[in-house]
Amino acid sequence: MVFIKSINKNIFPHYLPPEEDELFSSWLCRLAINHYVKPQTFIQNYFGKDFPIMNRDIDLYAPENLINILEHHTPLNNYDIRKMFLTIYESYAFEKVGEKGTYTNNILPLGINHRKRKRFGLSLCSCCLKNKNYYKKSWRLITSLICVECNQYLLDRCFSCSAPIAFHRINMSNNVSTMDFKPIYLCYNCNQDLRKYTPTLLPLPFEIKYQRFIDSTIQLGYNKVCSYSFFYIYTLLYLSYKVRGQRRNNRFKEAILSINHKLKKSSTIKEHIKYWTIEQRLETLPFIAKLLNNPLKLKKTLINGRVHKSYVDQDKVLPYWFIKNTIN
Repeated sequence: MVFIKSINKNIFPHYLPPEEDELFSSWLCRLAINHYVKPQTFIQNYFGKDFPIMNRDIDLYAPENLINILEHHTPLNNYDIRKMFLTIYESYAFEKVGEKGTYTNNILPLGINHRKRKRFGLSLCSCCLKNKNYYKKSWRLITSLICVECNQYLLDRCFSCSAPIAFHRINMSNNVSTMDFKPIYLCYNCNQDLRKYTPTLLPLPFEIKYQRFIDSTIQLGYNKVCSYSFFYIYTLLYLSYKVRGQRRNNRFKEAILSINHKLKKSSTIKEHIKYWTIEQRLETLPFIAKLLNNPLKLKKTLINGRVHKSYVDQDKVLPYWFIKNTIN
């Protein structure tokens, strides 16, 4: 550690600040490489051998003892540290973080098995990676489909070998005799440069409109149709799964599919929405959001389909604002 008199702290000797919207695990890996050690070695040296960082979703479950260590050994204050974790989205992108081992609404699961990743719980924008080599928090959200700054679809797996994006595994070799570090924009499985991905299609205008609306909703905490952003997003994901994920047809599903012939031809998705690919989410979420943003059209669609509350909300989990505005 290096003592900095102006802030009265012993900080990491090769400290570097996090980037805008950077995911904690991304910053930690960059910090380790900046110290010329592998991430796991850095963790063992500064946090202890038994500190479970890479074998759990550390970006979602931010332990207080980890935050305390960072607060004592970086120039960052408590809030700046917490901003790197997904918990900062609480009451915005989702209502609250689920209990350990349970699903958190709107967060893509990683499918962790020790330090391996079985699910596609992290997306990326190849253009953003070209500009700066780090991963963003927003790329862990189910509702994130497009980078509106770069005008391209996000990618949720290696375009060469289809392996999940797991930058923490890039420098996991047990060979300690070499100090040849690989950058975190590579695929851990095949070493493909993920920045080289070139989309064959550009986002459609209504898809970009969807993403801008979702981003604004999360940032503000509300939108034009709902006073609470997390209620809106919960309803969006619930109805999307009800339309595409339920095998059994009911009046609600039939009514919605009757006004979208393209979606009607798409196959039913057996898995929970948290496991859907970006392509599957792109087919569904922007359309359902468009309906939610036009309550009169949605209400008319449900009336024409003779859809009553019991067909939409059998589990009685939908918020009052949706029931009041759309269902008789």
